[in-house]
Amino acid sequence: VEELITRDKKASYGGRDYLFLNVYTVMNGELVELSAGRSFAYILEGGILEETEEVYGPENGGGYWNYYRCTGDGTVSIEKIVQDPSTLIWGRVDATGGRDITEEEALSVIGRYSALRLEPDMIPFTDYPMQ
Repeated sequence: VEELITRDKKASYGGRDYLFLNVYTVMNGELVELSAGRSFAYILEGGILEETEEVYGPENGGGYWNYYRCTGDGTVSIEKIVQDPSTLIWGRVDATGGRDITEEEALSVIGRYSALRLEPDMIPFTDYPMQ
């Protein structure tokens, strides 16, 4: 994927407002939504998209961080870090399966991904030459 087009969408759940990205690209001359069914929060370096949600359980913990790579056919899950809001146990799911991990390993994986700085000279969606 050489080009991504984003649009903000706002959703409200449980009395809280959330801002997510709808993410599109052009494949074979067609506009394709990469975010269908997902709530991407960040575009990261290397063509990676992050889907994340912090869940505040009884001990103010919990949540998930799911990382996807953009491919010529859409998105493919790379790995997912989760923290159970009830037990606060961390887990990791990747191509090899799922397992419990330490908090240190979880934070290390999350820290490996860097947000992409979006340049201010990006083309607005309404100005994009679509046919």
